[in-house]
Amino acid sequence: MLTEGENTDFDFIVREWSQYMNNIYSGGKWCEFVSAGTDKGLAVNLIMEQFGIMRSEAMAFGDGINDISMLRACEFSYACSCADEDVKAAAAYTTSNVPRSITAFFKI
Repeated sequence: MLTEGENTDFDFIVREWSQYMNNIYSGGKWCEFVSAGTDKGLAVNLIMEQFGIMRSEAMAFGDGINDISMLRACEFSYACSCADEDVKAAAAYTTSNVPRSITAFFKI
């Protein structure tokens, strides 16, 4: 995480390496680089395919821009209430308490 006053200009990296990686800026302080063509949604879809899990059986929780594809991959997707509006829009639900949402879902 970047602290106040640190250089947040990653444009030179993006220009030079965009064919090899994607970058996601989140909350003005986070920058994530991942291999081109990959994201959390792809990973969740591969796991579901490998284990025969249907979208309607999948649950995900996220709070950052990098979670949007994962949230879209799962029918039961929850954005944390502190998340950006784009993240909330990608999720089916919003929660302020992840453990409570899980226990309520499973009626534990």
